[in-house]
Amino acid sequence: MNQRGFTLVELMVVIAVIGVSMAAAFAYMGGKPASTADEATAAANTLREASRKAIAAGAVRQDVAVANALTERTRVRVAQEGGLTAIILERVDEDEGDTTYAWLELERHWVSQDVELYGYADESALDPGSVAPTALTGETTVSCYPDGTCDPKTLFFRNTRNGEQAVRVVVMPCNGSPIVFDGW
Repeated sequence: MNQRGFTLVELMVVIAVIGVSMAAAFAYMGGKPASTADEATAAANTLREASRKAIAAGAVRQDVAVANALTERTRVRVAQEGGLTAIILERVDEDEGDTTYAWLELERHWVSQDVELYGYADESALDPGSVAPTALTGETTVSCYPDGTCDPKTLFFRNTRNGEQAVRVVVMPCNGSPIVFDGW
C-alpha cells in the first residue's frame, strides 16, 4: 500500500512562510510609536469637521440662542481624562418645544500615549515661538459657528517617547480651517 503525505521539507517550508508572515504582521500592526504629526493631523481633521458640521447644521434656533446667549453650533473639547487626552467633537442639540439644549457628542479621538498635548494658546500662533503655551490641566474648547468660522486657538503637541520634533495645530479664525506646523 502506497502512503501519501507531506515530506518533512514541505512542512518546514510552510512553517517558515507562516512564521515570516506573522513576524511581518506584528511589525506592521504594533510596536511603532505614534507620530506627533499624525496625532496633530487627526486633531486638525476633527477641528475641520467641526467647522463643516457647524455650517451644515445652520444657526441655533433663535429662542434657544437668545435664552442661553448661545452663538456656537459645534465645539471641539480637548480634555484630560484619566491621564489621556481626548479630542471630542460636539454639536448643540436643541430640545423640542423648549429653550434648553444639550451638547451631543459626535466623535471622540484619543491621543496616543506616546504623544502629549503639551498645551494651548487662545490665539492663532503662526510664527514659531510667538506664543508660549498654557499647560492643559483640565480642558480647553474651540467653538465653531454657523458661518464656518471658529475661535482662534493653537494646540501644541510633542512626542514623549522618541524625541520627535514638536508640532502645533493653528486654528484660523476667518474660515475655521486648522493648519499643522512643525515646531513651536
